[in-house]
Amino acid sequence: MFKLTRMSILMLVLSLSGCSLIQTQLLSIDQAVARLVPNDPPGTFHSDHFIGEFEIQRATQLWVQGKPVPMTGGQTITEMGIENLIILWQRNAPVL
Repeated sequence: MFKLTRMSILMLVLSLSGCSLIQTQLLSIDQAVARLVPNDPPGTFHSDHFIGEFEIQRATQLWVQGKPVPMTGGQTITEMGIENLIILWQRNAPVL
C-alpha cells in the first residue's frame, strides 16, 4: 500500500509540471534529527553531524507526539530510537 505524504504529493506535482529543480534524499532519523535546528550545537564544526540541545528537545517532542521526523519520508521515532538519540547527544558523538 502506498502512503501519501506531503513529500510524495510535492514530488507528484513537480513531476507533472516537468520541474526537476528539487532533488530529494531521505535521511535516517539520526541524520534528520541532527539537522532539525541549524547551527545546533553552536560553535561546532559541521554541526549538522551532531545532535544539539534544541534538536534533542524537538526529537523528544516528535517521539512523544508520535509525529514523523522531517526529511525521513514519514518515519517516526521508536522507544529504542529515542534512547539512541539521547546517547548520541550525551556523548556528543557524530551522526554519520
